[in-house]
Amino acid sequence: MKNVNQNLSNMPKMLSLATNDRQTVLFYNSDRKNHKEVRAYLESSEQDLLPIDISKTKVAAGTWLDIADFNNVTVKELVDHNHPDYKTHYGDQILTDDQTIDALQKEPSVLTYPIAVKGDQVSIMKDYGKSLKFHGPDSIGIEKTTVGKENKH
Repeated sequence: MKNVNQNLSNMPKMLSLATNDRQTVLFYNSDRKNHKEVRAYLESSEQDLLPIDISKTKVAAGTWLDIADFNNVTVKELVDHNHPDYKTHYGDQILTDDQTIDALQKEPSVLTYPIAVKGDQVSIMKDYGKSLKFHGPDSIGIEKTTVGKENKH
């Protein structure tokens, strides 16, 4: 039985969210400063961005589970347990995954970091460096030149 479980854990993960390699889907909360900053940073890139403001759009439970699974974290780890809204509604409770998803849907301000999905990549955007790695240097508005062929003005 152990071999079967090992084989299952090595199977490629599948995301239920429809995505493609040319568009980044960003789950963010427009009420949080760091989320708005990551959105602005990604919007400055030359790639197609579909921002989903979770304070205005309810995200399906399965999507939250997929996001956590792809990042090898639990759903609970997506939530800021020290956020005032979390403390007000849940105190020091340890929520189940279902309760955590419910908290994300009812109190979207508790999402710690924005999350980007592009093709089969899912990334928790903890900082701008993560955004750069996710998009790659050619996609953030940096003009690419060949060494020795720089524009001379």
